Amino acid sequence: MWIADTGCEETIAASWKSMKDGVPMYQVWDKIHACRKGLRRWSYHSFGSLKKQIHEAETRLKQAETNSMRGRDHLQYKMLQTELHTLLGKEERM
Repeated sequence: MWIADTGCEETIAASWKSMKDGVPMYQVWDKIHACRKGLRRWSYHSFGSLKKQIHEAETRLKQAETNSMRGRDHLQYKMLQTELHTLLGKEERM
């Protein structure tokens, strides 16, 4: 799941590009530690509240569906369908 998201690779690359002080072995350890912290932070922001995001998207989609059936803002309905589909795909990969 993580590898499919571009933020994962960017987080790892940023950790390894950073300059660290100390002997080479300590530099490697420090980069691994920074990578771990970065991935945890990224994961929380990208996937941490996935259930909540899905619930909120479903609620917004229901309202948009009602509006669309009344002839208003069909584009919003289609955009929310896509958003929900993307979130459900992320959930499936978890």
